[in-house]
Formats: sequence, structure tokens, C-alpha cells
Amino acid sequence: VKSFNQWFYLTIRNNTISNEVNFQTTSKPDKRNHGFGIQSVRKIVEKYHGNVVCNCENGVVEVKIRFDQSKLK
Repeated sequence: VKSFNQWFYLTIRNNTISNEVNFQTTSKPDKRNHGFGIQSVRKIVEKYHGNVVCNCENGVVEVKIRFDQSKLK
């Protein structure tokens, strides 16, 4: 978590066994009860004028969230 000028940054990283991750659907067998996380986060962040960037590289999944704090007030 970082804050710089009017920007708020949140970066989340997690290891994965795959170098390719589909951020649109879950890879879990129980698809009925999984796969809503990133879509929910994206909707909330965009509602508050932020953006989400997802990446997977070298076995690490990274989700970066950025908000313009001046638009949150």
C-alpha cells in the first residue's frame, strides 16, 4: 500500500503454479461458487474512479489497484 500526491496504490501478489492465468474465469472445479473475486473488485474500483491491472509473470500473479484520492471525497 502506497500513497503519493493524490494517488493511492494497492498491489497484491501471490505465487501460482501456472505462468498463464485467465482473470475472467476461475480455474477451480466448483465454478458455481468461485470466480467472482476479480470482477467484483474491478466493479468497485471503477465505481470510485480507479483502475485495476492484472498480470501473471514468472509464476507470480499481481493485481495493482490505483485510486485518485481527490475523486473519493
